[in-house]
This record gives sequence, C-alpha cells and structure tokens, in this order.
Amino acid sequence: MRKGDTVVADGGHTHSAEATLRQRRPLAGFGAAFRAEIAKGKRTAARKTALIAPLPVCLMGLMSSGIVTGGLGPGGVGYNTYGWCYWYTLLLPVAIALISAGVAGIDTRGKLHGVMGSPVDLRAVWRAKAAYALVLVVCANAVVALCSIVAHALGGSAAGGAASLAMAALLTFSSLWMVPAGLFLTMRIGTLAGIVAPLLVQLAGGIAFYGSAFWWLFPPAAAMRLCSPFAGVAPSGVPLTANDAYGIVDVQWFLALGIAVFAGCALVIVGGAWFRRQEAK
Repeated sequence: MRKGDTVVADGGHTHSAEATLRQRRPLAGFGAAFRAEIAKGKRTAARKTALIAPLPVCLMGLMSSGIVTGGLGPGGVGYNTYGWCYWYTLLLPVAIALISAGVAGIDTRGKLHGVMGSPVDLRAVWRAKAAYALVLVVCANAVVALCSIVAHALGGSAAGGAASLAMAALLTFSSLWMVPAGLFLTMRIGTLAGIVAPLLVQLAGGIAFYGSAFWWLFPPAAAMRLCSPFAGVAPSGVPLTANDAYGIVDVQWFLALGIAVFAGCALVIVGGAWFRRQEAK
C-alpha cells in the first residue's frame, strides 16, 4: 500500500493509510512536536519576520526619542508614539499574521503528509505550532522593548525597563487569539485567508472599538488599548493628559486582559480538537 492510499475501516468509514499507521504506533507528545516545529521553522520566513518587522518602528522611535536628533520628533512625542504605539496598532498585527501563516505553511504545502505520517499526537502538533508562533511573537515584541530600554538608558524619551517589559508581555497575551486563527485559516482555506482575515479583524475591529464603552469585551480593541497606561499615549498616538480614560488601570482593564487571554487559549483548544480529526489530503 502506498502512502496516502485509502483503506476501509469497520463500519464502512474510510481513513487514510497515514491515520491507520498512526493508530499502530505509540504517539509522541508536545516536546517532540515542538522540537520538530523549531527545526521546520528554519526553512520558513516566519523567523525572519519576527526580527525584521519591528525594525521600521524601532528606527522611527529612536529618531523621535531625541537621542539621535537632539530633540523630540513632531509634536514633541518620543519613542512611545513612533515606536510602541505604531508597533502595536499597525505593524504587530501584520507580523503576527505573517508568522502564523508561515508556521502553518510548511505543512500545508506538503498537504500534511509529513505530519500525518509521524507518530505524534495531532493535538500536540497543533499546540506546538501555536507555541512556536507565539515564541516568535515574543521575540518580535522583545526587539521593540530592547530598543525602548536602550533609548531610555541613553536619556531619550522612551519607556524604561519595567514599562517596556510589561508592554511586551501585554501585547503577547492580548494578541494571542490571532495565532490559532491564522493557523486554522491557513490550513483550512489557504495562506491568503490566514493572513488577511485575522489582520482585517484586528485592525478594523480594534480601531472601531478601542474608544467604545465596551472595548474590554473585544480582544482586538484590548490589544490596542492595554498598553496606553504604560506608554503614556492613546491608541491614536496622542500623548495622554491627566485623568485620561486611556491611562487608567481599572476593573475593565483587567477584564479586557483576562478575556483576551481566555479567547486565545480557547481558540488553541478548539483548534487542537479540529486538527486531531484531520487526515492527509
């Protein structure tokens, strides 16, 4: 029997040869799957995206922080606007969409034959893909945070170490939902859908709702607003004034973070259940 042939199981249901072979082997877990994703990631653009995507905003942020030009950028704003705010409202969603599609793409190009023929729990494979993509998102946020810390240490107008690390963590957690969404759409429909659909939801939805009274219920809006108290700027990039609503950390702020994390984790779990039922095409 050739790889990919179809066999008939009990009850008349059909299963691929890969699925039958998997049932006969002991299945490896998350550790093995994650190591495999790291190895496969060397052949994709996802890793480069994580390191290159932050560079434009880092450069603009450093130029506006005052350490390069000897004065702040237009309007008196610094790194927190041209670096942090431009990053999490514009470029970070693009980076996450590209990273997720890139992590999923290497297996979809092979029609999942390599995954289905490996003795690994498919749920572990899905979780490993989500974890690897999230690690790359952490790296991208870390690049922006590192530049901010350096600018602050050199006397520029930028968030210091504690605020920068807090924003990097907040952006990772609040944007978690985009990773499983991008993985699913790339595997189910195609790369274009995996990139465009989550990106449009994040940008259009976030911009539409971050100023509403119910922003905390919508993770895309939370991803644009949670960092405002630490950056000192509104999602629009305008510096905050005293008692500005965007600068307050209250019950709604914590609810927004909790809902965003819950939504992301729920999508990972649901996606794992879906992926477990897949067979090589």
